[in-house]
Amino acid sequence: MFPNRGGGHPLQFVASATNGPQVPEHLSVPSSRFLLTLPLDNEVVNSLNSGIKFVADIMLKKLARWMRILGYDTIYPDFIEDERILELAKSKRRILLTQDVGLASRAGKKEVRTLLIPRDVDVESQVAFVLRELKLSVDFPAKTLCPQCNGELEVVGKERVRGNENVPAGVLERNSSFWLCKSCKKVYWEGSHWGRIKKAVEKIKKELAD
Repeated sequence: MFPNRGGGHPLQFVASATNGPQVPEHLSVPSSRFLLTLPLDNEVVNSLNSGIKFVADIMLKKLARWMRILGYDTIYPDFIEDERILELAKSKRRILLTQDVGLASRAGKKEVRTLLIPRDVDVESQVAFVLRELKLSVDFPAKTLCPQCNGELEVVGKERVRGNENVPAGVLERNSSFWLCKSCKKVYWEGSHWGRIKKAVEKIKKELAD
């Protein structure tokens, strides 16, 4: 679909494993790999899924972009103040995604639903973790949002992007359809990294199936 964006540069999503967070015993439910504050039972999950939205802290930009690729409304602010992030999550009724144990603990006290994301896995596994915990599915690329701004994408023909300085002539000739963001106007197409994106999506699906 769109490993390339306006400007002719391929979108790349690269992650490396790091050490997992040390979760205090009184916060662990039920595994030390993650924390889910205000447990989301089936009734709550079902009520959220119709319009579930996320806010990722500033350290989870790659995860946020991948959640967008899979069609889930995810914002990540450019500020680091905990109180501002918590207020944003609560006021906009978004689930907070973070790797910060302290922030997750404070979120629970403020009744902000939170997932503590494991550090010791790659970004595909982090995505699978979120989807599994919230019983979400993969519908790619039908529901994909703009990785750049979280805006809605529409499928357009080449005439809609002809003359766009960010779409090279060769790309215009090789492709009959494009994805245009209604918000930031970025143009996406199936570029050289499309295979990598599909492979990553298949990995996510496999982890969900295991």
